[in-house]
Amino acid sequence: MPSIGLLNEDAEGAKKRKRAAIGQALMQAGAASFQAPGGIGNAIGQSIQTGLGSLRQSSADNFNQQLAAARLAQNFAPTSDMRSFSELTRGLDSADKQRAARIRLGLEGRASSAGYGFDEIVGPDGVRRQVRNSPRDGSMEILVQGQWVPLGGPAGSAPSAGGPGGGGNP
Repeated sequence: MPSIGLLNEDAEGAKKRKRAAIGQALMQAGAASFQAPGGIGNAIGQSIQTGLGSLRQSSADNFNQQLAAARLAQNFAPTSDMRSFSELTRGLDSADKQRAARIRLGLEGRASSAGYGFDEIVGPDGVRRQVRNSPRDGSMEILVQGQWVPLGGPAGSAPSAGGPGGGGNP
């Protein structure tokens, strides 16, 4: 975030501003003594009062401009999510960063870290058989004579490729 003098001011800067404000107040009090009706003192007092008023206004305007600039810088600063994503993808090439962004936006699926789940079912013939569930695609396969067959497929269906056991016993 850009550094704004107003927000990052040190103690010395605060002391200087305080001294300047005290000096202005003393000058204003002195100018008020010149404002007796009539004569040159009145004209000098009015001039000093006007000058101090414009100096105060200029100081207030400067403060308001610095405050507006600080707020604007805050609005356009990267969010914590943006900084986090940038840190996570640092060192990746452009294609990997784009894929990470698509996954983060939900436009592309993230690879599941879950493994196959195994269970047993009792078939219509009363025989207990092992089944495995794939969390990646939701498919279910049954072990028939040492081969994994998609559930609902014929007994001679081709065994599945991949996964634990890849066509054999797990």
